[in-house]
Amino acid sequence: MAQKIAPHTGPGTDIEAFSDTALPYPGQLGGVTEIGFKVYQAVKFVDATVSQGDVVYWKDSATFEVTPTISNSSAAEVAGVATAAQDANDYGYILVSGKYNTKATGTLARGDSVYADSSNNRIVELQDNSTGTASNTIAAGVGSYNLTFQFDLADIADGDLVSDLLLNHKFKIIESYFVATEPVTTASKATTISLDIDDVAVTNSAIALTSANCTPAGAKVQNAGALAANTGSATATLTIKAASTTAFVEGKGVLVICIQNMDTADAVASLAARPRPVGVALGSVSSGKANVLWTLGPKTLAG
Repeated sequence: MAQKIAPHTGPGTDIEAFSDTALPYPGQLGGVTEIGFKVYQAVKFVDATVSQGDVVYWKDSATFEVTPTISNSSAAEVAGVATAAQDANDYGYILVSGKYNTKATGTLARGDSVYADSSNNRIVELQDNSTGTASNTIAAGVGSYNLTFQFDLADIADGDLVSDLLLNHKFKIIESYFVATEPVTTASKATTISLDIDDVAVTNSAIALTSANCTPAGAKVQNAGALAANTGSATATLTIKAASTTAFVEGKGVLVICIQNMDTADAVASLAARPRPVGVALGSVSSGKANVLWTLGPKTLAG
């Protein structure tokens, strides 16, 4: 069985337990040691203390500094797993390839791909409860749907047509338009339909309906232009209102509001930005840790 004796940590020193305020020899920082089926890299730990089994991230891969503080890391890039407890500014080794008992969150099974948990220093399995079909392309309009409202034009008067509609998710209005389903035949009638989010007007949401553009059936009237001030939080409300109305006598139509669920869009974007798996689980989580086959590999000496 291979011994965990690093060539430059001192006679009889266990590479996984090494921790000091300096490395024994110049030029060791960033150096890679392969022992048996495990690969280690010499690093400097910064920002805060780490515990054995913590996932650590590159703070500066050019100077081989790693950190347990995700917000301080370079794009939350995973460096490896700490093999010993380390204080800030200590020097030691991280495991970058091979089996290691790593802190874990949730439920894992043998063969699961594991990722760094973005909220802590543990690994986690990606859980897919979407029931969707996986793809390597993410659509630009992910999470989009249409809200539709049928109106009898003769019933429209100035004021709110729909008040304080709660969508229950973060959203963006993409566009809106009106489609005539029964034509207007009486001339010189008009109204302007527009949208508010939390009582603030959505810029260019106005749809100017007239006798002329509400005929024939199937005629489509688009909102005024590119929208602005068109996003809302999960607690924001949507209001549809009418103004400058000269009462219609007849005609019907459907108002279509194209909405993008930004909670869904943000979730998909987060998945797309997620780093590649750090390894594969070799068993289930026990006492907060799981045996993981790490597959990252070291940073090169060129950074």
